[in-house]
Amino acid sequence: METLQDFEMAREERLWDGVSLWCSQRAQGGIYLLGYHAEMTLKSAYFRLTGLSIAKPIDRYVLQTALGKAKLLGVSTPHEGYHGLRFWCDLLVAERSARGIPLPSPLLNILTHQVDIISSRWSVEMRYRTPSTRPLDLESTVTAVDWLDRNFVLLYT
Repeated sequence: METLQDFEMAREERLWDGVSLWCSQRAQGGIYLLGYHAEMTLKSAYFRLTGLSIAKPIDRYVLQTALGKAKLLGVSTPHEGYHGLRFWCDLLVAERSARGIPLPSPLLNILTHQVDIISSRWSVEMRYRTPSTRPLDLESTVTAVDWLDRNFVLLYT
C-alpha cells in the first residue's frame, strides 16, 4: 500500500522521467509521466493539507474519505478513478477555503489554468493509446508542470 511518502517520491521521479523524455522529443511518454507528476503533486498537497501522516497508507478508505469530503464541500468534479487532476485541484481549493485559508485569487487563477492545460493533454488512459501528442502540446505541458512543481509547497501551506 502506498503512503504519502511514496506519492512524493513518485512525484519527484516522474518529473525527472518526464523531463528526460521531453529532452528526447518523446512527446507522448513525456506528457504521460509529467501528468502523473501533476496527479501526485495535487494529491500530495491535498493530503498534506489535511494533516495525513507521511507514513499512513493511502488506501481505499482514505480515497473514499476524500471523495466524501469533496461531496460535503460541494465539489462535483468527477474523480476519474481518483486520477482526475481537476478533481484533486478542486478538492484542494475547497478544502483550503473550508479551513479559512483560501488561495489568493491570482494564485488560484494560475493554478486552475495550469491544471486545465495539463488535464487537456493528459489522461491515465494514455498508457494504452498510440502516440498522438504534438511537440507543442509537450512544451505547454512542461511549462504548466514546472509551475505546479515550483509552487507545490504554496498549495498546502
